[in-house]
Parts: sequence; C-alpha cells; structure tokens
Amino acid sequence: MKKAIIALAAMAVSTGALAGPSWTYVDLGYVTGNGSSDEDTDGVALRGSFGFGDLWHIQAGLVDAEVQGGKDSGGTDLTSYELRGGIHPAVTDTTDFVLDIGYLSNEEKETGTKVEPSQFDIRTGVRSNIGALELRSFIALAFTDNDLSGAATSKVREIQYSIGGQYNFSDAWSVGIDTRLDNSDNTSDIYVRW
Repeated sequence: MKKAIIALAAMAVSTGALAGPSWTYVDLGYVTGNGSSDEDTDGVALRGSFGFGDLWHIQAGLVDAEVQGGKDSGGTDLTSYELRGGIHPAVTDTTDFVLDIGYLSNEEKETGTKVEPSQFDIRTGVRSNIGALELRSFIALAFTDNDLSGAATSKVREIQYSIGGQYNFSDAWSVGIDTRLDNSDNTSDIYVRW
C-alpha cells in the first residue's frame, strides 16, 4: 500500500509539472511576412528561453531576413536581436499569465543606407495548454526609436498584438507558429522546437 501511495504521488507531481507550458526550449524557424506596402520578408530565426524558479523566464532571439529580396535586389537585409525577461505565474494547472519586458535591436541595410531602430516593450498575455496543443496571445506597448544614421530620427509608440500555437509531439519536440501584428504589417515564425 505504501508503494502505491508513493507511485501515485510521483505521478501527480510529474503530471502537474508537464501540464503547463514549458519555459525552457530552443527553436529554429522560418520567418515570413508582408507589410503595408507589399514588402515580402523571408528569413530564419533562432530563439531560446530559460525558465527558472517556477516563476521567472529569460529569452533571446536572432532573426536574419531579407525584405523585398534583400539589399542586392533593391530591398533590405535585416538582422534583429531580441532579449526579454519577466514572470509567468500559473493561473491554473495548464495556463500561465505572462508579464515581461523586452528589448529589440534591428540593423536594416539598404543600398547606400543603414537604419538601426531599437525598441523597448512591456508585454502581457497568457500561454495555455489544451492537451497536446499550446495556445498563446500577447499584447505589448512598444516604444521604438528609429535611428536613420545621421538623418532625421523618429520615436514611435504603438500597441502590438501577437498570437501563436504549437503542437507538442512529446515532452521534448513540437512544431508551431507565432504571428506578430504591427499596425498593418504581420510577421510569422514557423518553427521546430526542442
């Protein structure tokens, strides 16, 4: 009887740990998007996240993409770096509330010009598991500073929305898509996650 109680307690603890969204992962994805002026974006993304203390997370990401065919085709070469950190308290066994801050730095190269906008944001939302499917939704208040390499600069404040979902094949592997909506632009990252 004692062994059965210990086995049931171990199963309950392990099931509870696996029920909520995972905060420690690495993923590799294909980035695609189109903008308000018919700007097509294609590239790759590498992202990682580390969750600790059952409450905290830190995340980093790198995107290398071409807008309208890249600099050699009259478009833009884009390199983007993102850092993010915050909290994710559990609302239920399967749902986490998210509150974090992020910093995004871009390097946009066109023929003869280089633009280096940077952005800070405050983001909130939820991540929730429904069986093998994870769904998430975020809203962020973003502050962007456009640096036009000595030319005129501009500061923009906007609200950004993002949604995503992934299918978990196992505790270790999943595939998913995240989409961010900025005004009339949208960018999607289709990824494989470990």
